[in-house]
Amino acid sequence: MKTPEALLNDTYMVPSYWSFPPLEEINHMSIPAEQWSKLQNEEAFLFFNQIDNKVLLLNPTIKTFLDAFKSPKTLKKVIEEFAEIQECHPAEIAGDMAVFTADMLERGLIIEENAQQENIEKITEYDAEPFVTGDVFNGYIIQDLIVRNSKVDVYLAQKKDNKQQVVVKVLRTALFNTPEVKKLEKDKFIQEFKIQKNIDEHPHICKVLEVNAEVDNHYAILEYIEGMSLKEFVLTYPNQNLNERINLLCQMLSVIDHLHKNEVVHGDIHYKNFMVTPEQSIKIIDFGFANNVECEEGEYIHFGGFRQFIPPERLDKNAFQFVEGKSERTSEVFQAGVLAYFIIYGKLPFEGFTWKELAEQIENKNPECLPLTQLGEQIPKEVLHLIHKSMEKKPQNRFPSIADMLQSIQHYWIKLKEEPMPEN
Repeated sequence: MKTPEALLNDTYMVPSYWSFPPLEEINHMSIPAEQWSKLQNEEAFLFFNQIDNKVLLLNPTIKTFLDAFKSPKTLKKVIEEFAEIQECHPAEIAGDMAVFTADMLERGLIIEENAQQENIEKITEYDAEPFVTGDVFNGYIIQDLIVRNSKVDVYLAQKKDNKQQVVVKVLRTALFNTPEVKKLEKDKFIQEFKIQKNIDEHPHICKVLEVNAEVDNHYAILEYIEGMSLKEFVLTYPNQNLNERINLLCQMLSVIDHLHKNEVVHGDIHYKNFMVTPEQSIKIIDFGFANNVECEEGEYIHFGGFRQFIPPERLDKNAFQFVEGKSERTSEVFQAGVLAYFIIYGKLPFEGFTWKELAEQIENKNPECLPLTQLGEQIPKEVLHLIHKSMEKKPQNRFPSIADMLQSIQHYWIKLKEEPMPEN
C-alpha cells in the first residue's frame, strides 16, 4: 500500500470507461422509486462502467470528488482545491482525503494516469465467460451464468445422467496474477467448503454435493435452491402478515444457532446470504467468509462483510474499513438483530450515504422499534425486545447467544409450526 506522501504526489484520473449518464438516458422503470427520487433531486448519481456494465449509486460527496479527477491531477492539487472551497488549510483535510483516495483506488473508480490501458485489458479479460449455455463441464450441462466476480463464476447447471439441477461454483484461477495469490485463493476456496461440509446436516443449510480441489481445476457442486434472496422476498411481498415474518425470523435464528453449536461462525450474515423457497423455507448460503470458532492451524482468517450489518466493534469509521480479525458469535448476534429488524419492518435499521454516516449510525443510533407492522398488526413485546437487545452497542449487553435469542420467542415458532401457513 502506498504511503500518504506517495498518494499526494502521484497523478490520478477517473477512467474513461466510467461515466455519469444524463438523467434522460436512464430507464427509470428499472430503478426503485426511492432511488429515482434521489436521482431527480440530485441527492444521488448513477456511475456507469461501459466495459462490464457495472452500475453504482453514488452520493454527491463522492461525485464531487470524482469530478475533480475528470482530467489527470495529483491528489495534492485536488486537496488544495477542496481546501479553498471549504476555506481551510490543506493540512486539515489531507489525512481524510488520502484515506478516501486509497479507498477509491481500491475500488477502481480512480486510477493512476498511466494505468488506463492495463485496466481495460484486465476488465476485458475478467469479462470473458469461460462457459456458455450448453457447454458440458465434468458431467454437468451449463444452463446459465448466475454470478460472476473477480474470483469465481457461479452457474446453474443440470447433471447429464439424472437431470438434477445444481449450482456449479468455479474458481477463476487464471485471473490470479502471482503464484502466491493463486495459492492463497485456492486455499481459501478449499477452506470454505471444508468448513461447510463439516457442519452437521440441517434443513436450512445449502448442501455441498461435491468438491474438486485438483491443481488447476477447483470447483464445487451445490444444492440448487429455487426461490429468491431474503432481501428480494421481503421487498417483493410487503403484505406478509406478522406470523409469516416471525416464521422467517425463527428459521433464520435456528440455522445460525446450528452453525454456532457446530463451532462455526458464518462471517457474512446479511439478507442476500439467505434464500427463501416458494414454501417459505429459509436456506443459508455462501460460506466464503466462514471460520471455525477455534481456528485450525493454517486457517485463513476472514474479515469484512456487508456494511449495513456490521456491529460497532468491527468497524473503523475514520479509515473507511472494517477492524481486522474473524467474526465472533457476539457479532453475529448483532447481525441477526439487524436481519430480524429487516424481516419485521421491511427496511434496514441503519442507513447512510457515506461510510462515515453509516458508521456513525451503527455506533450511535438506537433504531426505533415501532409497536405495529406496516399492516397495523401488534408486534409481540418479546419480538421487540429481541430486536432491541440483539443490537445493543456493547457486545456484553446483547443476548449471550443466538440460542438465547431463539429461546426468547420459541413459543411463537412452536405455535406457528402447528398452524398451516397462509398463501401469499
